[in-house]
Amino acid sequence: MRSSKTSLVVALIFTLGLFLGLGTALAAADADVAATLKAYFGAAAKGDTEAMKKMSLGKASKNLPRKGSKGYQMMMMMGAAFEKSTDVKVSGDKAKANANFKVAAMEKALMEMAKADLAKMKDAKKKADAEKMMKQMIPQLAKRMSKVPIQLVKKGGKWLIAGFKK
Repeated sequence: MRSSKTSLVVALIFTLGLFLGLGTALAAADADVAATLKAYFGAAAKGDTEAMKKMSLGKASKNLPRKGSKGYQMMMMMGAAFEKSTDVKVSGDKAKANANFKVAAMEKALMEMAKADLAKMKDAKKKADAEKMMKQMIPQLAKRMSKVPIQLVKKGGKWLIAGFKK
């Protein structure tokens, strides 16, 4: 009777060890995904498209904006507004996560970009109408852009950005 209790205790300890080991491995994978997103958006904030290309693949690496374009400004703005990654789900060599951005920082940057465009307008009435519309739309846009789902793939032991969902 005593050996069956001992066997049960050993089996429970072994199962618990496996569970804890698996949990630690999953937490490490989550941390690696989060570190990749942090590095990617850190490069975006600096406008370092070469570093971003090295951290991505497929369309995600080919569709990076050109320096000086509105897309480039937007990329740098989002990089600077990156706050953290959440909802990381790892399944083998694939992962999904949400990149979360500071709404206030996004809103401020979008306003600055819009004001630069407004400054080019010559018609005072159209400019006033556009400014009014901008002040209504930008907070909503910033909120909508504050959480972006991202897919990642593990290649060569490194997590790479594979795509963005809208």
